[in-house]
Amino acid sequence: AAPGPAESTIVSVTPERILDTRNGNDVGLAGPFVSAVAQKLQVTGSIPTATGAKTVVPTGATGVLLNVTPVSPTTAGFISIRPGDAAGAATTSSLNFTAGGISPNSVQVAMPTAGANAGKIDITFDAYGVAGPTTDVLIDVVGYTTNTGLQELVADVAAKANAADVNAGLALKANT
Repeated sequence: AAPGPAESTIVSVTPERILDTRNGNDVGLAGPFVSAVAQKLQVTGSIPTATGAKTVVPTGATGVLLNVTPVSPTTAGFISIRPGDAAGAATTSSLNFTAGGISPNSVQVAMPTAGANAGKIDITFDAYGVAGPTTDVLIDVVGYTTNTGLQELVADVAAKANAADVNAGLALKANT
């Protein structure tokens, strides 16, 4: 069976820092993150990185593979990474940490490919419901997902199946 339009494949990339909210670095978004305040980060297309503006994840990518690290959290909490078009307050955690801890974690998240939030992720630091605490956040891209190659495969399989049907029809007609 051919892959469906919602299926994707993983493309690994050389890790690239796309978010560093520490003062003096300020890549992607200004920081630090404040508890329960979500921010959107553009991940696709030409974006700021720690080594200058570049395209790490192409426009149209269906998801992104990240390494996410809280730095100097003032209290225990969690970071939630969701698709850019996520609605409402974050209720799931991508990683949990203690005050002052540095706890990196691998995160894979889908991204919208159309609309105002295409190519964006939604990032929330939450100090377990306490407003005010802060943490800096680092995000490195290590890969992305795309269905482009799968769409080409589906089109190629369909074209070959169509050609086989035409050839079978011509053979049948020639035999009658």
